[in-house]
Amino acid sequence: MANPVVIRVRKEVRGPVGGAIVLWSIVATWSLVLLIAHPTYHSGAAHTLLWSTVALGGILGIQRRTAMAWIAPMVAWSLAWLPVWIAFMFRDGFLPGVFIGAVASAGGWIIFGAATTPILFVVSAVVRVMLRPFRRESDVMIIGPRDR
Repeated sequence: MANPVVIRVRKEVRGPVGGAIVLWSIVATWSLVLLIAHPTYHSGAAHTLLWSTVALGGILGIQRRTAMAWIAPMVAWSLAWLPVWIAFMFRDGFLPGVFIGAVASAGGWIIFGAATTPILFVVSAVVRVMLRPFRRESDVMIIGPRDR
């Protein structure tokens, strides 16, 4: 007689996070533009960028989308590169800003990703671990052998 097959059925992800990532991307873009173009707003813009990144990491952890920590900075930089380039033109003047902004826009995604990805990943992982005791256990489905 054959043994029954046990299959664990569980839903890992809880919902879409695209809207939260786009909103964070807009806030991150605005913060980067303020950091570059207006040195007087440096502290407030840096804090806004940091805390919005922590908030997005929390949302990713709640929704069980920790892997999106790798994608979110790419989405944000795809929205931010042109405003960042323009911010360099405002700060340094048109002609120097074109060249400095082009270099910053081309390589800035590496720095931006290196700064935000670890924050997003660590915060989302910590939130997932903290919420684990409150998570409902997976349903177990037992499929018995067929009678011949």
